[in-house]
Amino acid sequence: MCTELKCIFFVKFWETRGPEIRAQAPSGFISDEMFKSFDYKDISPKDVLCYRIIKFVYYDLSVVGFPIQKRDLSKYESERGVIRFNTCFVFNAEADTTVYECVIKKLELCFVRMEEESSFISNLNDSQMQAIISRIFQGLKSDGFVQMVLPDLTSLALKPAVKSSSSKLKVLLSDVPTLTCSPVNLLRGHWDLISVRVIKLINGLRTVKEIITVTSAEEALVLSCLKNLLYSKLIVMLPSFRFSDLYILTSLFNSFLSDQNLQQKCFDAVRVNYNHSVTIEHVSKVFSLLSNHIPLKKVAHEFADILDLRRLVQFGVRHGILSKIHKYPCLVNKLPFLEQIEKKILETAPLTASKVDLSATNFPGFKYPDNKGPPGIDKGFAKSTSISTSSSTMRQLPPMPLPSPVLGSNTLPRNYPRITIGVIEEEPPTEAEIQRTIQRSETALSKLKMKFFDGSHHTEELACIFDVPLTEFETMLECSPGVVIYMK
Repeated sequence: MCTELKCIFFVKFWETRGPEIRAQAPSGFISDEMFKSFDYKDISPKDVLCYRIIKFVYYDLSVVGFPIQKRDLSKYESERGVIRFNTCFVFNAEADTTVYECVIKKLELCFVRMEEESSFISNLNDSQMQAIISRIFQGLKSDGFVQMVLPDLTSLALKPAVKSSSSKLKVLLSDVPTLTCSPVNLLRGHWDLISVRVIKLINGLRTVKEIITVTSAEEALVLSCLKNLLYSKLIVMLPSFRFSDLYILTSLFNSFLSDQNLQQKCFDAVRVNYNHSVTIEHVSKVFSLLSNHIPLKKVAHEFADILDLRRLVQFGVRHGILSKIHKYPCLVNKLPFLEQIEKKILETAPLTASKVDLSATNFPGFKYPDNKGPPGIDKGFAKSTSISTSSSTMRQLPPMPLPSPVLGSNTLPRNYPRITIGVIEEEPPTEAEIQRTIQRSETALSKLKMKFFDGSHHTEELACIFDVPLTEFETMLECSPGVVIYMK
């Protein structure tokens, strides 16, 4: 939504005279009647709300300010030791004013500095303030920024913030980031350590998931770094490349045939043998074969000595000439998908509750019967994270040590008796109990994964999310009941 600046006005408050507009641009935009109808608590709030962005709506206008209050009994004795002022920006009521908050705050803090150094606000010259407000309004209104010299000979530069949309950019784990410029030139800039590591790993072959694995950094940090690079147009996101993929031509192919500069860029990017020049006939023939739903592996052998097929496909996808065909699974009937798992759960025996023996102790010197230690302490937990429910394995976890009190005279007060710590006894789980635990975890996992099978996520993305090889994942989907796969 467009944020149009309507007016800027400066207000100074007197403890004895009240508030007055000392300068505004354009002149007369805020009339005396309108200003008197403002709520003074919004323009001059309480002490706790000073030095904060304050916004209020007046009919179809939105007023944003940054109120300032300074106390100095010796300097502002005539005004009861307080000076207050505020510079307000006026917009439409529905405008997004967040981009101007940095401008308002910087301007007000500049006035605070001038007041501390030269008493600029307390000895205010209306003509000087009017010139400052008019210059700022004209610069922001016409040019989008302002750079000027203030009366104390210091420079002031103001520019609204560019609202970043990098958070709205979508980066999939299966995408392949590709640099749009030389990595040597890109690394000359000032980057953080994570960004440097990520930039060095971008080669047009590694997927986002592989980059996260190699960097050993948090997934959120790597994704945020890639979004910033994508927003700055330093990288582009391309689909992963496989020789079994299918592609189709788009309507931009006709523009490619008439654009000689784009053709030359394509020839330079895909040439592998400088003894054989790449022509538009070679590229057009490859594109025509791909448009007939012929896999890349059948085309690669014929043009292996002339051009790099992977680079040609990536060039076509990057410039919108080619579009990759993805497979999208959609769960059209959820009941067969879950009934098959829940049926196996009902066939198994119910789990037995664990028993707790509080009579046992854990002090040094205490001996268990037959010196075998506490029963059940070496039992692990069965855990399954496989997407398939047909087969699962049990992983033995290391035993968890029991807590024991720390001995010593300085540990606890002497009048506190030592507390006996109970020992948890667990019966060995039966095979049916283990299988039932696994089936329950698989049911919860399946319900969680159902939200991904809504037809909006393709198989390459889902295979990366579930950490399953793509071919195995697609084979598993074909055998799943109630799942329909469509291509687009």
